[in-house]
Amino acid sequence: MRTFNNIIMVTVLLLGLSGLSMGQQKTIKHEYVDLGLPSGTLWATCNVGANTPEEYGRLYAWGETTIKSTYNWGSYKYANGPHDKLTKYCNKNDDGSDGVADNLTKYCNKSDDGNNGFTDNLTELQAGDDPATYNWGSDWRTPSKAQWDDLLQNTTNQWTIRNGVAGRQFTSKRNGQTLFLPAAGCRNNDGLEHVGERGIYWSSSLETGSPHSAWDFYFGSGSTYVVDGDNRFYGQSVRAVCCASGRLGNGSHNGHEYVDLGLPSGTLWATCNVGAKTPEGYGNYYAWGETTTKSTYNWGSYKYANGNYDNMTELQAGDDPAAYNWGSDWRTPSKAQWDELLQNTTNQWTTRNGVAGRQFTSKRNGQTLFLPAAGCRYYGEFSYSGSTGYYWASSLQTDYPRHAWRFLFDSDNYSVNSGDRSLGFSVRPIRSGSQN
Repeated sequence: MRTFNNIIMVTVLLLGLSGLSMGQQKTIKHEYVDLGLPSGTLWATCNVGANTPEEYGRLYAWGETTIKSTYNWGSYKYANGPHDKLTKYCNKNDDGSDGVADNLTKYCNKSDDGNNGFTDNLTELQAGDDPATYNWGSDWRTPSKAQWDDLLQNTTNQWTIRNGVAGRQFTSKRNGQTLFLPAAGCRNNDGLEHVGERGIYWSSSLETGSPHSAWDFYFGSGSTYVVDGDNRFYGQSVRAVCCASGRLGNGSHNGHEYVDLGLPSGTLWATCNVGAKTPEGYGNYYAWGETTTKSTYNWGSYKYANGNYDNMTELQAGDDPAAYNWGSDWRTPSKAQWDELLQNTTNQWTTRNGVAGRQFTSKRNGQTLFLPAAGCRYYGEFSYSGSTGYYWASSLQTDYPRHAWRFLFDSDNYSVNSGDRSLGFSVRPIRSGSQN
């Protein structure tokens, strides 16, 4: 028994009980289905504001948490006046001449879209602006654009009628579980449009190229279904998600501890490097694609430098030092997973138990992760220990395949860039939140 949505809930693995199918789970308030997605994301079976999968639920403007009678720029919470002056979530400075919101007051990355040049560079909904989190509790959120893409890539879908309600049903390619989204239409001004004809569901992600818009998932009765951008003032459906890591919390697997940073993908990060027994331990150093250590790190000793061409761009399990040394549920993080870590945490150079490195603090749940500045191996030397951290990604740098992606940091800077595959770097494993 644990708390979920700030109430006590019992997680029940339902084998056909209470009308739910295998893979679905039930809380006192909100049910979800596990589609076996790579991200570990769990999808709610109902829209926010609905009590059954077929109910339309409530329609929200992007970044607003309550409903209202009129949906336009004049009533939008984060624009200071009609058609202009964004006041939040704005990152752009060159859209002011197109007659749409250039007075944004939040979520704005372009100053010509912002109120009096305002920008905040926020590109994902904060918890206080997320209708899923606000109405259902901190374990729930509006899915990101990446999570909509994840759903589409790992399911088939078709237009159907369910209990007299039109919509699209998604069937997992991985475990056969299903998810139904009703065609609830949208709100524009004081009207209700396209009910029973179209489904339009918000994501949590700003359309940074045009910050008066946010990404949404749109579908109709034909073959059209796409993740697209729409004006933020429209009233649209919200289908909440949570991540499997929300059930797991921090813990250990195969004798190795991990931390749940509440990342959108559900990825769980190991607390130690491969070869280390504490978070501060440097651990072992591996050339990219090699699973054992050695005395010399250069092209002469590199395992995969014989001229073969295979078009592979991600480490296979047999070449992954995390999977090889810790077991198949662990792996070296991809470039995308390093990017996700940076986007959803703050970090600072610090010293922990006398060891220098960077500590990452989740923007979502406050959990922390420490990476020691272990340096690297080049030829037979140990270089930059205590001043620089070099951590492999599992992803090949496809434009320059003698390099692979890595996460590099020192006391002043940090970035995901590429490095020579023959060098010996640290490996910090990850595992999917969907693995039990």
